Amino acid sequence: MSSELEEWRDSIKWQKGLLSVCNSQLSQLRYEISERERERKSLEETREKLLKTLKATEEKYAAAKTTGK
Repeated sequence: MSSELEEWRDSIKWQKGLLSVCNSQLSQLRYEISERERERKSLEETREKLLKTLKATEEKYAAAKTTGK
């Protein structure tokens, strides 16, 4: 009985350790996901700004082309 109880205790300790490692990895993955999401948002904002600049430049070019300037 005692050795069976000891095996259970060892198993529980091992499982707790494994759970701790898994939780640590999960936290790291969540952090990486949030960092990538911030980066994606920043890139999307930059893309939108560049598209607006491009559109304004195209409009200026088209206006200059039609007026001959």
